[in-house]
Amino acid sequence: MINCFLHNESLNVDTPVLFMDGINRLNIIVFKANSSVYHALWKSNNIYNFQTSSGLSINNLYNEKELTSQYVGVFYKIIETLKTRDENPRNESELDKLFPNDCNGFLGFDFSKTNVSQSQQIATEDEYDEFTRVALIMHKVSDINEQQKILRILYPKYHFENQAVKDIFYWNTHNDHDLYEKLHEILTDIPENPFVTGGLFKTEVLTGQNGIASKRLTSLDRVTYRIQNDQITVLRCKEHYKNI
Repeated sequence: MINCFLHNESLNVDTPVLFMDGINRLNIIVFKANSSVYHALWKSNNIYNFQTSSGLSINNLYNEKELTSQYVGVFYKIIETLKTRDENPRNESELDKLFPNDCNGFLGFDFSKTNVSQSQQIATEDEYDEFTRVALIMHKVSDINEQQKILRILYPKYHFENQAVKDIFYWNTHNDHDLYEKLHEILTDIPENPFVTGGLFKTEVLTGQNGIASKRLTSLDRVTYRIQNDQITVLRCKEHYKNI
């Protein structure tokens, strides 16, 4: 599970304009997160009592003349969709105590006045996408079907052959996270450097194999793939290309 907790102090921006900008960004993030079965979104039950240094009271936003009712309505709608906890974690160690076996991050507007580490700050859509990607890669899947589901989320434009999914599932459960992370680096590199020989992963274009190429995962294992009509098809993620 991926837990995203709204950080009260991250709402502490200096002007109503920045507050409205934060609402826009948070709205996009929450919309995307709510469409994922892997996310749980949280807030502290004392959020309504929070007041920013510029004088904005969360409990009384409709009376703020510089905030339009449209923005206020969106903000209240957002926080009402979040699940409520009594706790109010302020940093990653406190958040990890609440959810010790999960990937955890903080939602917010501006983390410059907090001590939340950069990797757990989610204030923009790009930060959300990167946080989600890392969390899904770190996630230990329970079976092949779940592995396939995560691959569809991470690589929506790829097609994975059944054997490739089995290979990826093997590496996911192989207890070598660095190697599994390298596998995803290779998968990400395919559209960037599909047929440039050599390079970081020692790309090879296989002769007489109808456009199949490989990238080196280990001294013995290769990621093999084909690109036809802009469609990336991953064939194998284990063993040597001679075995495809």
